[in-house]
Amino acid sequence: MISGTHTHSASSALGSKSRFTYEPELDDYQKFVAVRIADGVQRSFNTLRPAEIAFGQIDVPEHLNNRRWFMRPGSMPVNPFGETSELVKMNPPAGSPNLMEPAGPIDPQISFFAVREPDDKPISVLAAYSLHYVGGPGGLTISADYFGVFSEEMKRLLGASVKTRRSSR
Repeated sequence: MISGTHTHSASSALGSKSRFTYEPELDDYQKFVAVRIADGVQRSFNTLRPAEIAFGQIDVPEHLNNRRWFMRPGSMPVNPFGETSELVKMNPPAGSPNLMEPAGPIDPQISFFAVREPDDKPISVLAAYSLHYVGGPGGLTISADYFGVFSEEMKRLLGASVKTRRSSR
């Protein structure tokens, strides 16, 4: 399974040159990523076998908060465009007297899709959780964020023997 996500502690596949041109030339890292995606598709095709699927969800609200709040009129700072017409602020100071109410609901749901062989051997699990990571290792460190913790826990719970491949890049 392939999933795209957002992180604050990984490299970018957007490229460093010609980012906003119609058909930019791919840099070395983008070429590497494209080849690895194609390799994953080919490996999946080469290992086709009977499988069972399951899906579900569970609410886990205790890690979430709303990052966007309606603010009292006149309390909004000037935005990067020099405007103050907004009433919704992202990441306002916690406990501020200018907070009126959250600008929308949180999504506490963890959804999952699991694939296993007919003899119950796990093949893959994909999970989605709308948690916005709020930490960061800092500097030039690359981190798997909370996904890394989730991945290790899934391996432990499933008793899976997972082979990982590390790149020299």
